[in-house]
Amino acid sequence: MVELPEFFTLGEDGVPFTCCICGKENKGWGNNPDPVTDESGKFFDEDAQCCDECNDKVVIPKRLEEMLG
Repeated sequence: MVELPEFFTLGEDGVPFTCCICGKENKGWGNNPDPVTDESGKFFDEDAQCCDECNDKVVIPKRLEEMLG
C-alpha cells in the first residue's frame, strides 16, 4: 500500500495557522498573501498564510491594483 504524505491525510479542515495579516487563528489551507507586506514594508515569509477574509479584503484588491495600475 502506498503511504500518502500528511498533506493528503489532513481532511477537509486543513491545518491550524495564524493569519499573517490580521493575526487571527484559523483552520484550513490558508492563502498566499503576496504582494501584501507587513507594517515595515517587508514581504511575508514564503510559508506565511492569510485567512480567507484577509485574502478577499486585502490581498485580492492589492493584486488587482498592481495589475490594473
